[in-house]
Amino acid sequence: MLTEQMKDTLERSASTAGQVFLSLIVTANVADLDMDAMTYIITTALAAGLSVLKGQAAARMGFGDDTAGLVTLKRDPKTGRFMSAKKGKK
Repeated sequence: MLTEQMKDTLERSASTAGQVFLSLIVTANVADLDMDAMTYIITTALAAGLSVLKGQAAARMGFGDDTAGLVTLKRDPKTGRFMSAKKGKK
């Protein structure tokens, strides 16, 4: 069973993989680069793997809150959901 922190890490790594893959496609087309499919796959997998390592390190080393992020987010005491740090300030 996946913990909330693991789900957070996996979501972030999947997002990173998607961003890298799309960036590679656009860059290769704009710069007229000749890249094979294996280059796309390896580069995308490497970026996703680094994202997982960063997320796990952030969670285990005590940075931020209990997510895979490096920042501490405020939680709404009633719902437990994260909220903007600016919310409620005047």
